[in-house]
Amino acid sequence: MIGYKEAIQASRGAAKEMFGDVVVDVEEIEREKYKGFDCWAITLSLYRNSNPLLTMTLSKGSLPKDYKRFYVNLRTGEVLGVKIRELSVA
Repeated sequence: MIGYKEAIQASRGAAKEMFGDVVVDVEEIEREKYKGFDCWAITLSLYRNSNPLLTMTLSKGSLPKDYKRFYVNLRTGEVLGVKIRELSVA
């Protein structure tokens, strides 16, 4: 069984593989079932303009973000799926 820190590493690695060198922040960490598997559900925010120099010079709050939820198998550490994380508006 893997811990949340390993699940975060797996999620960040998958994000880099899918989206290139993006700047990501961890937003949520939960345990959920996904397609019958016990998983860590890791929500990452990805900055749309991930130019590292621009990200460092501007306030992160002024850059638009996308949220992705990564499902990481608790037993194997494999990323089983990724979904767009919709924000609820209160």
